[in-house]
Amino acid sequence: MQKIALEDAEIDMVVAESVTGSQGQLLLGAGTVITAKHIRIMKTWGVHSLIVEGGDDVSEEADLIPISDELLQQAQLLEKPRFCRANIEHEVMGYLLKEKVRLKAIKINRDN
Repeated sequence: MQKIALEDAEIDMVVAESVTGSQGQLLLGAGTVITAKHIRIMKTWGVHSLIVEGGDDVSEEADLIPISDELLQQAQLLEKPRFCRANIEHEVMGYLLKEKVRLKAIKINRDN
């Protein structure tokens, strides 16, 4: 995860932590894939920075670490609720869930 300025936000980045407006209203939930409309909304509501997936949290070498099925199942239990309203049968949403589970498993493995 990394904190970035709103000006550095790009379409297709994934929000790592919920984004709230200046009055505390929820604008984007964690796991949301950023669109141009989301960026306009955040600007309108006075958001200056946000935390997105990627960056320093998981290194490129993490792809080389073997992940056990048990660890993947544990990560799936933690991440799947974030996708409870998403159609994970859709190609993109299914991929996002799979990738999120993989990254969570890597993080769990690293933290243990």
